[in-house]
Amino acid sequence: MSGLGAPLDDAVRAGQGRRFCIYYGWLVADAAGMPSPSALRPDLLVAPAYTAEPQMRNLSAPVMDLLRRQGVEVLAYVDAAFGHCPFDEVLSSAAEAMALGVGGVLFEQVEHRWSPASHSYYGTLAEGVRAGGGRVALNTGVAATDEALMSVADLLMLEHGWRAFAELSPWRRRYDPLRFMGVSSNEPGAESLLGHRLDSGSAARDARDAWAMGVGWHCATDRYIELPPWL
Repeated sequence: MSGLGAPLDDAVRAGQGRRFCIYYGWLVADAAGMPSPSALRPDLLVAPAYTAEPQMRNLSAPVMDLLRRQGVEVLAYVDAAFGHCPFDEVLSSAAEAMALGVGGVLFEQVEHRWSPASHSYYGTLAEGVRAGGGRVALNTGVAATDEALMSVADLLMLEHGWRAFAELSPWRRRYDPLRFMGVSSNEPGAESLLGHRLDSGSAARDARDAWAMGVGWHCATDRYIELPPWL
């Protein structure tokens, strides 16, 4: 995320890594779709296309215009429910998100063990996203992920398992670090994977560690619907 300090800004400029944000708060202020004060400025933003209750277009035209002018790439969040969600429903959600002008789709809850069935399911979803000029991110959220996912994913999300992934998956060295994404946060269960709770100091350290270990995208946050105090 942006704002973790000048040293990290220097590291980004030197090409050592990039910062992204998963944001579940509202990017819109009202039903007209005007941007809220929460509209942020990371390098890449993952956000749901619509708010929950009441349902409004979260990635509205004004929000997308603002983010585009700020140079922020946007991936829409679409839940695949480990392949159990009806395919046509997931495909429709992805197509609807692409029509909003996003740069791609992050498919949430993806199986970490690959099979012919999963290749067909996610491969077809990926074709639809790429037909619209978008990138495809698959979120397994775990360290023990099959390399075969890389045949479909432009980006592989490891969530809090990024450190173990970097240590246990030597095949990652065959790929550009900017194809891997890691998260550091204080959500339940994260501390056991990260080895610490997150604050401004550990957020910066984790970002540097992730980049040094070949995980090129890193998100450090202690909350999801507000901005951390270090931003």
